[in-house]
Amino acid sequence: RAATAVAGRLSKFRVHEVGNVAEFRARVWRLGEVYETRLAETLRQEEESCEAESLEDARTRFETARFALVRHLNSVDAKKRLVLCETYAAVTTALVEYYRRGHEQLASTAAERAATARALAVESERRDLDDSLWEVVLDRLEAELQGELPPPGAPGSARAEARLVARRQWSTAINTEVSSASTLAASSTDLAHVRDEGILKQGYLHRRDVDSLSGLVETLAHRSRRKWYRLHNGALFAVDDAGDRRLCDLKGCAVHRGYAKHFKAGILGGPFAFAIVRPDGHKLAFQAENDDELIKWISALRRSTQWHRLGLSDAPRTLPEKRPAAAASPADDDLARLARLAVDARNAKLVAKLALANPRCAECGDADPDWVATAVGCVVCADCAAICRKLTATGAKLRALWLDRWSPLMLHYLLRAAGNDVANSVWEASPPNGWLKPVPTAPPVVKEEWIVAKYVWCGFIGDDATLKLADPNRTDAAEAASRDLAAAALRGDVPGLMRAFARRASPTWQDPDNRLRSPLHVAALAGRADAVAFLLLNGGDAHQHDADRATPLSLASSSEHAVAIAQLILEHEQGELW
Repeated sequence: RAATAVAGRLSKFRVHEVGNVAEFRARVWRLGEVYETRLAETLRQEEESCEAESLEDARTRFETARFALVRHLNSVDAKKRLVLCETYAAVTTALVEYYRRGHEQLASTAAERAATARALAVESERRDLDDSLWEVVLDRLEAELQGELPPPGAPGSARAEARLVARRQWSTAINTEVSSASTLAASSTDLAHVRDEGILKQGYLHRRDVDSLSGLVETLAHRSRRKWYRLHNGALFAVDDAGDRRLCDLKGCAVHRGYAKHFKAGILGGPFAFAIVRPDGHKLAFQAENDDELIKWISALRRSTQWHRLGLSDAPRTLPEKRPAAAASPADDDLARLARLAVDARNAKLVAKLALANPRCAECGDADPDWVATAVGCVVCADCAAICRKLTATGAKLRALWLDRWSPLMLHYLLRAAGNDVANSVWEASPPNGWLKPVPTAPPVVKEEWIVAKYVWCGFIGDDATLKLADPNRTDAAEAASRDLAAAALRGDVPGLMRAFARRASPTWQDPDNRLRSPLHVAALAGRADAVAFLLLNGGDAHQHDADRATPLSLASSSEHAVAIAQLILEHEQGELW
């Protein structure tokens, strides 16, 4: 009877618990195919359309079904251990019944029965705990899919609600972990790539070649090939079941980013697109799945082609360290070597000087920064640039150090009055206890928490005598900060402007005691070019009128620096280089 009961219990578990896995998995794959199909269709759209809602519905159904599958597999594993413990307990009980007439036999099984009972209690508690943990993960996943996740924790000295970008940015990335223990195991192949070369970028891309006849037919048919690609050892590899297949050696290649005018002309295949152009003119066109991935791919590919071009593939991938103040200027050979990296040949030396003056990322200390947060006035790496781009309105103003065209007026401002040291002396003046600046190898979530606390919550600016903490919801606190902004504009004090701006000063505030002039009016009238550049980059309105109906540009005409101020304002209004 005991054997029959045990066999029945195991057969019931196999039929009712394990039997549904194959059908469950097939349903998840079908939903995944629907999601990928609608994702490809949406990425081909030139503008946002109502199809984005159907894409989000498909994505929600797929991610929820995938979560349910992983949860079911973990539940089956937990129930399996429970059934085995129950089975062993039944067998032990049968043995006890069988040997009940023998005292020695009963004594020998007493310890095992007690251990089994304890194991049964532990497994029951573990199953309940596992189920509650999955419920928490499900709540977080649903919140993230609906865009309702709060930002990472703010420091104790935060004084206001986060000023986040109003537009919700579409991204296929999911931060909520839904993975089993085997999924978390590190890949030995990936670790080998990390050891081989410091540059490593991998992820899904849509292949959209238009040079070949088959590629043209595929593009016209509105189909794309979504595959996993990996960049290492100076080459791009396509990864499939057969392994890594070398797709392109990046030596001598150029990397071009697609813009709206290219999409309309049918070049590069849609938004978030870029192309690798070989020396023979053959073009490999790809499309990333969101703006952050586009930034990271272009940065990684560009760095790889730059070091190949300079013949420095075996040299350390670091810029020269910042020279001490006693040195007169960077060496000509360093400037010449770095100037060859810049696409903007007219301003190549100024770009190289900016790179030499800021050799490390302002946020994590990475030795290869290649993006400039112009509003803040600092240089950051690609990872931190992606975080800044999606978290704060201030950090979202980014320009590629080596890839973009530059205004010489902005470069002179960054070299003369801004930079990593100046920006961090304000935004990192006094980090609270317990906060440590992330290192280059820190996980993205750690870097994101630091950047959010630094720029969104203004948590590290301190509370010294010149920067008293105040309730930002009070009108007098906001007006005091705006008055300090106008006073710093009059002096041309860029660090003072940064400190006032960190206290939520308004760049368009009009002083009732000074003919309703804004800080930009004051800076233009005083001929403070650096202050004018800072205010223009941080929301100053060049068309704002004072009590006399005068704009900052008209007031600048009475300054001895009228030409320089006028060039700044007019160039900013054109917008292309700012």
